[in-house]
Amino acid sequence: MDFEKYLEKNCLVLEYMHESFVEVFKTQPILMIEEIQKILQNHDTSDFMKVEQIVEVYEKYGVSTGGCHDF
Repeated sequence: MDFEKYLEKNCLVLEYMHESFVEVFKTQPILMIEEIQKILQNHDTSDFMKVEQIVEVYEKYGVSTGGCHDF
């Protein structure tokens, strides 16, 4: 395989990967915000439970809340 074909093939792969990563990073925060909004709009739960539910959303998406919430 000559260098030009190799470069062209790899550029296509990188372009596809870039589009996939952009889609993931644009979607995940929006989904998190929507879930958190629903939690905050629920007037049937206490503030303590809302915090617990928000922490669960963070954990669901792999976002660290640090160790200070463990009790």
